[in-house]
Amino acid sequence: MTSLRKPLITTSVAFCVIVLIALADVRSINTVGYHAHSVDPGDLALLATCLDSLSGDTLNHILAEQLPVGSSVYKWNGIGYDPPSIKTALHGWVPNHTLLRGQPIYVQNAFSAPGTVTFSFTGEVPWYNNGGGTTTVSVVGLEATAYPYPVDIEFGQTQAAIAAPINSTVMFWNADNQSFDSPIFKTPFFGWGPAETRLIPIGEAFFMTTPTPILVEEVVPYDLSI
Repeated sequence: MTSLRKPLITTSVAFCVIVLIALADVRSINTVGYHAHSVDPGDLALLATCLDSLSGDTLNHILAEQLPVGSSVYKWNGIGYDPPSIKTALHGWVPNHTLLRGQPIYVQNAFSAPGTVTFSFTGEVPWYNNGGGTTTVSVVGLEATAYPYPVDIEFGQTQAAIAAPINSTVMFWNADNQSFDSPIFKTPFFGWGPAETRLIPIGEAFFMTTPTPILVEEVVPYDLSI
């Protein structure tokens, strides 16, 4: 089994193909959509769902049968990883972890998979009328986090990036060499530097560190009532 490590240490990760969310009728307050991702056999992808599941908040509801037996999910708990959830033939995902919008996970395709697997997160687009008008993001020390809404956004535009104090860092997966890029520091004179305009595609998670804890509200960036 691939050994998962905290960022700042080179570790193998997946080449993850992000597909833009397909919204139904954006004029509907009850819009349902999906965002899809692909992962090769044995590879890892660091992801988060940006939608509120309509069927339930566990892996057996959200990922269900989309990945083959032997696939794994690793959920970050603030200091490390919960015991891995393994896809089984008889009982689905065991243990059947809860997964809420904005919570990062590693998804690992089974080593025995015959090829690349594409799977999707499906659910309701968060909006004020369905309780998704704001979402709290917390970073305490080293934390896996994600932008919790189904839009592409530049990292520097997120409230987490704005609120992070000087000497905070952000670390992104590099899809080409399948490892973390070097950490980018927030500085007094240059802010986040190249991370300011680094685009975060829908569903991509990342790691941050902050010298002091931050707690911010990411506000829904679109208007479904128009």
